Amino acid sequence: MCTIAMYTIDELVKAAQKVFNHSGTLVAAALKETGITEFSLDEAKEIVEAFAKREVKN
Repeated sequence: MCTIAMYTIDELVKAAQKVFNHSGTLVAAALKETGITEFSLDEAKEIVEAFAKREVKN
């Protein structure tokens, strides 16, 4: 049986620049918006990339 490592938002924010190549602020906003507290690395990357590509509306 294979277990997937899960990470908290705080852990992912601390590694934001290295793991996601985005600021901790962006990573925190993207992940907190989901209402989920723990993520696999693949899940987090998908969420952060989709959030970063969103169009900013005035």
